[in-house]
Amino acid sequence: MLTGFVNERMPAGAVVFSCLLYLTGRSEPAAFWWRFAAGADESEAMRFLMLHHRVQGEPRDEQRWAAGVPVEPSSTAIETPVADAAPRPAKDTERYVVNAEPGIQEVEDPDFGEVCIPRTWLPSRMMLAGRT
Repeated sequence: MLTGFVNERMPAGAVVFSCLLYLTGRSEPAAFWWRFAAGADESEAMRFLMLHHRVQGEPRDEQRWAAGVPVEPSSTAIETPVADAAPRPAKDTERYVVNAEPGIQEVEDPDFGEVCIPRTWLPSRMMLAGRT
């Protein structure tokens, strides 16, 4: 999914990239790409935006995004086997953050101002981080 975002700005990949941004402490850039994905009806992006606005103490925006979240899980949602659903140790998250950080580039967009985008090699680096 992340590769699809790097190459073609696919909305499902934007959700993944947004989560990496959030893990690296970039909540507003994450929200930018979640809004992009939510505009393409990515329900997971709407869920993340709902939670983002809840954390920010913005109930009106939280309710706005909650209204778009389907009650039933979407057919595109990734099903996680129960055995894989156990929380991962913090060191796993830290490894992803360490590997993601250099793969995030801040650029100036003429329409949106400063925007975070992934470097082309970020997907392969994240795959390697998941294997070690």
